[in-house]
Amino acid sequence: MGLAREELGVEMKEEEIEIAHRIRQTRRSQSKPRAVIIKFRSNESKMQLLHVSKRKLLKGKSITIMEDMASDLDKRA
Repeated sequence: MGLAREELGVEMKEEEIEIAHRIRQTRRSQSKPRAVIIKFRSNESKMQLLHVSKRKLLKGKSITIMEDMASDLDKRA
């Protein structure tokens, strides 16, 4: 919620997130922060965050927001 507000200007409430967790870290990615997977309670909350993140507010920052990449992230980590 702090990240969404500070970096994107979006107010997110804890109630909008069903579950959030970090994925395991492999040896080759130890220098990178672990990815976080978030499942939202509603598609509306997810789409709001994705819509705002596509406005290039994250350009030049070490934050990336992707949609429906959970199985893909585990393979790339």
